[in-house]
Amino acid sequence: MKKTFIFLLLIFSSLMMFSATKEEKKYRKFIEKYDVPTIAKDTCHENPAAFWSLALSDNLDFNLFLRDIKKNKGAEKEALLKYSKLPHFYASVNQSVIEDLQGFCDTLLLNMGISPLDLKCSLHILYSDEIRAFSAPTDDGFAICVTSSLFSRKGVSASVLKGYIAHEFAHGALKHKLRKLYSDAKQRRKDNVVGGILLGAVVAATIGIEATLPADSYDDDNFIEEQYRYEKYVDALDKIKDKPKLKTVQYNFSYTDDQIREADLYAYRFMQNIGKGDDYITGLEILGSAYEEYKNKFDYDPEIPTRLNFIKYVKDHPLMGKRMKVK
Repeated sequence: MKKTFIFLLLIFSSLMMFSATKEEKKYRKFIEKYDVPTIAKDTCHENPAAFWSLALSDNLDFNLFLRDIKKNKGAEKEALLKYSKLPHFYASVNQSVIEDLQGFCDTLLLNMGISPLDLKCSLHILYSDEIRAFSAPTDDGFAICVTSSLFSRKGVSASVLKGYIAHEFAHGALKHKLRKLYSDAKQRRKDNVVGGILLGAVVAATIGIEATLPADSYDDDNFIEEQYRYEKYVDALDKIKDKPKLKTVQYNFSYTDDQIREADLYAYRFMQNIGKGDDYITGLEILGSAYEEYKNKFDYDPEIPTRLNFIKYVKDHPLMGKRMKVK
């Protein structure tokens, strides 16, 4: 009996080791293909806009998509039409937007290097019982929204909040939802058209941003000031009584597993660049705890443990990055 138990234990251990190795191999391939370039990682933390500019301009799949979607034919037209019909976010008329926090939101986008990119991205805090951060289309760009319940959640700080914003910004800036609609449209049509190979370097101008942008200070004093303002606004939420609470179900946009992982990787690299990588992991742990607590009340995606495993793998392998292409 004892020998049988040991034998089964050895088999189980071998299977677990094989599974872990297979998962790590998948992570490694993903990082080698989708990681931000070394030049973005090495940008000065005082110029976060340069990080985003270099990261986005180096993304080959994204820039191929931008080239293809301009054709506006067949699958491209279908994807653009379906995207235009998605629920749009209108901050000027949405009664759940907490106007008193808008100045804080605008400053945060500036400090994170997002505003200078001119991608028509806005940030809003919404009064809601749900614990969520999401991005949604607007008429000329996209909005990043954070619910008041997540904003004031125990453990969330100004730095953790930046991690949530960076993740949603990656979804919006990389046009993940439109790209998923485009991919779905192509598969439905069963097109066998082979796209041309993009030769040469893709410059930042293809997405309408410049690599040289004004720097914003990211010294310790700036972090302290952001945290002070964050705590002040969290305290002010207790005074809100009559504002309508938003239900976010209309903004439950689906992404592929790879798109979620790509947004996590970009966000984590950004947080590393400003010296707050561990706060991104903390943010995921907070979301995981909240999702467990509210899983019977709200429709949450259950992928947090998988996302955590991936980011912890990235952290534990600091020398891993995008594979250089041999010319």
